[in-house]
Amino acid sequence: MSSFGMSQAGATNLLSKPGVHTSAYRLLRPASHVRSLPGRVCAKASTPAVSTRALHSLENLIGLGPSRRRSVRCAASSSSSDTALDEEDVPKIATEFITQALFNYFSCSAVAIATLVGGGSATMVTALTIAAHMVLVPMIAYVAAPASGAHFNPIVTFAFMATGILRVKTGISYIIAQCVGGVVGAYAAFNLLPVHQQVNELAGLHTIPDSHTVSQAFFGEGIASFFFIWVIMGLVKSKNGWGKLGPFAIALGITFNMWITGPVSSNCINPARALGPAVVTGFWEHHWVWWTAPFLGAFLAAKLYAKYIMPKDQLKELRADA
Repeated sequence: MSSFGMSQAGATNLLSKPGVHTSAYRLLRPASHVRSLPGRVCAKASTPAVSTRALHSLENLIGLGPSRRRSVRCAASSSSSDTALDEEDVPKIATEFITQALFNYFSCSAVAIATLVGGGSATMVTALTIAAHMVLVPMIAYVAAPASGAHFNPIVTFAFMATGILRVKTGISYIIAQCVGGVVGAYAAFNLLPVHQQVNELAGLHTIPDSHTVSQAFFGEGIASFFFIWVIMGLVKSKNGWGKLGPFAIALGITFNMWITGPVSSNCINPARALGPAVVTGFWEHHWVWWTAPFLGAFLAAKLYAKYIMPKDQLKELRADA
């Protein structure tokens, strides 16, 4: 059995459910935005003099004096600033898109190769898949970390949002980029297979093994995701963690989960990783599991660690940097 992205027990069932389709998604960003200055002092709009006098006359007529005018304009400016993306967020979002695309491409390809090479040996398929991700995860993390923090997983982004370490608007943009990148990477991996091998079995799909129930898979994913985020909060975000060796901590956490949770749920813990092959093949059976259990486990782990274990001054510092 492959413990990441494909279960050996469900491979035969998947062969009969091919179907390929693609999707495209466009990220749009406002060309510019306005920030409100400290103390809620706003610059005057640069409108023609005649238009300004006419506007002021109308405002005075309806009882909107100078002070209320400033308040309304500052509120509008603040609202625009809250919803628009910062210029510094754009390269971060682009990095998350590229990183997730690369991760899904190599991960799905690794599962396909392991399945072909391992043949009918579940042990061999699992070992090859784990070995591939032990190299893949830290390599991608080291490259992307300086730019975006190297989340390449919606539940990581969600955990940081839930604890205030990451701004909500930035986090939502991250998750959208990750999902789109995941589809692109899975599509590339699938379409580079020989035509006769472009089947669901080799697409890197997440499935629930026949030996386990949906409820077992749900709880398995929840526990695995809890452990994964717990590792990230303790060994990556914590000052007492592994520091520059943090990506190896992530890789160890993922591969350990693959070994334990793979036989239960095929070990997803990454909704964007599950989404890509599902979109490419059109296979959506039990897909909701990969979008509920991981987020639930991640939320609980992040909130509990931030509240009871992480030093308050460190949490405050991380939130200030958000």
